[in-house]
Amino acid sequence: MAHYPENSLEGMESALRIGTPYVECDIQCSADRRLVLYHDPSLRRTSGVDGEIFDNRFKQLSNFSAGGEERFGNRFSAVSIPLLSQLVQLVHEYPDSSLLAEIKIECIVRFGLKPVMEQLFLELMPIRERCIVISLHYPALLFVREQRVHYRCGWVLDEYGANQQQSAEQLSPELLIGNRDLLTPATQLWPGPWQWMVYEVNDPAQALAYAAAGIELVETADALSMLSHPLLMG
Repeated sequence: MAHYPENSLEGMESALRIGTPYVECDIQCSADRRLVLYHDPSLRRTSGVDGEIFDNRFKQLSNFSAGGEERFGNRFSAVSIPLLSQLVQLVHEYPDSSLLAEIKIECIVRFGLKPVMEQLFLELMPIRERCIVISLHYPALLFVREQRVHYRCGWVLDEYGANQQQSAEQLSPELLIGNRDLLTPATQLWPGPWQWMVYEVNDPAQALAYAAAGIELVETADALSMLSHPLLMG
């Protein structure tokens, strides 16, 4: 995201080309139930137009830029809002990389848990073995487990306490995820079968501090700089 608009195919492919082991995307729904790569319910921040993504059919959304004018000016004005299926096809071409697919709470609230999740399972099927469904929405992850669809899942934590630990033990996700405010190198990590991930880390020394503390994955906005930094090479 340091160099390309968020959730753009251009940015994803750039990360995949340099060998990033995971790419992460945010998933929302259009009015006609198409799964698209987009973070906010509102179109204002990323596309510079009023309204919500849920109120527009994909044909309408495809006319809006996803170029992040506030960050990049007109440089990426031709970048459009992509479909999840397009990203799945792209990831399929890079067999050494995997996808973290984050289904957003607002999408589920608007269109319902079962229809959204079943469509998500369907679209991710071609890369099912290289995909982890992640979400802040705990019921969505329980749905993954209850349906026995053989997808891995990851819980994005917004709090860190005894209640969340108990829920994590019940869910037994493959991945537990928190931001830098929630998880620090000094955090006492809950024991369990999961891996830990922290976002957003752009400093190589900090990444190594997290690794030493047992947090194996860091999400960064600048994969190229991180992967090529002398501290992290090899």
